[in-house]
Amino acid sequence: MPGFDSNDPLIEPDRRIADIACGHHPHPQAGVLVDLFPSADGLPESPMGERLTIPVPVRPGQELVRASAENLPFPDKTFEYVIACECVNHCQDGPAALRELERVAKAGMIQVPSWFHQMFGGHAEHSWRCAVQDGHLHIQERHPDDALTRVEIVLSCMGYDGKHEDFFLDLYAKVMPVWPRYLTIPQDHAFDWQDRIPWTLHKR
Repeated sequence: MPGFDSNDPLIEPDRRIADIACGHHPHPQAGVLVDLFPSADGLPESPMGERLTIPVPVRPGQELVRASAENLPFPDKTFEYVIACECVNHCQDGPAALRELERVAKAGMIQVPSWFHQMFGGHAEHSWRCAVQDGHLHIQERHPDDALTRVEIVLSCMGYDGKHEDFFLDLYAKVMPVWPRYLTIPQDHAFDWQDRIPWTLHKR
């Protein structure tokens, strides 16, 4: 998207752009901010039991809408572009969120934590395991009692110093064959989409 620069404080909000599940760091170019838990006022805890003490910063020209990514209160193709950073992995229903993003926008950007970051980050609040290959999003639901989630919890407790990367890549590929070794090791994966979001749901 031309002029898309999250580091420019002089960017004017654009009503044709929405930041879905914006959290406490909404994009300055988004004219519409969407978050299910936008403020501590009246919302003492998130679904993960975390105290919500920091309100969403809303700049002049921005509108804050309280809604979930799975049920966005906008007509079809309302937005030219939607931003969804760290959104899908937190949703209760990841496929529903992806369908809604595609419904309300003509194009957008999705950012998810890399599978490697997820494995060692110990993010118990993440509902979905995500990976991206060639602009295609792969998702798998996480459950506290499944074997791979238990492996992730153990490895996150061990910590990761980068010295044994090949070992862990091989281990992860054996535990979860649909996540082969072609994936890279950044903290996050991001990709742009237009018209349709390319994604695949992997069963546990």
